[in-house]
Amino acid sequence: MRGVRALLVLAPWLVACNDSRPFHCFVDDQCGAGAGGGARCEPDGYCSFADSTCASGRRFGAQSPGQLANTCVAASTDDGGLEPGDEIVPAAASGDTVLDQAQPAAVLGGARTMRVDAVPLQNGLLRFAPSIPAGAVLKRAELVIHVTGDGQLDDGVVRLYAVTEAWEEAAATWRLRAPGTPWSAEGAGPASRGAQPIASFDPQNANRDYTVRLPTDLVARWISDPAQNHGMVLTIANSADQGCTFVTREDPDMALRPRLLLRYRR
Repeated sequence: MRGVRALLVLAPWLVACNDSRPFHCFVDDQCGAGAGGGARCEPDGYCSFADSTCASGRRFGAQSPGQLANTCVAASTDDGGLEPGDEIVPAAASGDTVLDQAQPAAVLGGARTMRVDAVPLQNGLLRFAPSIPAGAVLKRAELVIHVTGDGQLDDGVVRLYAVTEAWEEAAATWRLRAPGTPWSAEGAGPASRGAQPIASFDPQNANRDYTVRLPTDLVARWISDPAQNHGMVLTIANSADQGCTFVTREDPDMALRPRLLLRYRR
């Protein structure tokens, strides 16, 4: 019985180690020791380990998703050192919609939910109008987005890209970003967004908020030059047919709507 009991205790860890899905962490302890030591749960929810060959001194582990696996963690100058006196202000979403390949002419900006899916292909657009007091320095920016009661992602990850073309919530479709103006790549594809993801996360649990760290320098540019702020597009990666559903700014419950948390220092 003692041997059986020990096996039962170890079984979840064994399953986690052999799971082919990317491993999503919440605290450093979940990352173990790692081959290079110095394990850490990065802000995007994936484990990194000490590696002196990387400029940042850290490398993502093999169980990170897609392009992140075994790559160097980007050297960050974002925070400038968070301090107890920093102030935090939320920014509400100023626009969101879904681009649906199966409904290429559909305008879906008024919906209370945003479906991001691999089959049928659906990408989500999300934009904020962030601001902080004049002269303040932005220290950190985090997206808070809520997964609906049955909207969890069972396979794959969500990747966020900065959109490089202006779009209108009341007019954007799979083909058009504004009335009579097509996307350079339909569905806010690669020619209409940045080449590299700005963040990724694994919303595998339903009915909860997810907090996603965004590049501080990008959000700072949105603040300093609003004309260049075209928001972000949410896509599914590493999945053949899975999707997830988020609450939009049209939801009557303000506590569930997407928001940015801006941490700054005067």
